[in-house]
Amino acid sequence: MTAPPNTVLDLSAAGDIDDAGIDLLAAVRTYAAHRGLAFSVINARLRLQDPLLAAGVRTSAPQAASAPVPLHTAANA
Repeated sequence: MTAPPNTVLDLSAAGDIDDAGIDLLAAVRTYAAHRGLAFSVINARLRLQDPLLAAGVRTSAPQAASAPVPLHTAANA
């Protein structure tokens, strides 16, 4: 099984994120880097960008919506 070329998380619908959410995204970033997988966050609102950056999660500029990439989990591997 091959990994998706890039996993993208679109935060355009997220108005706020708590510490647990930031910790989770930081853990996902670390896991993806460890496994050699591409992970990016797009469309984060301005007020979310500083806490995410402080946790090591970089965000990209807004992008056009595209078809969602299905999650790869143990259940559907």
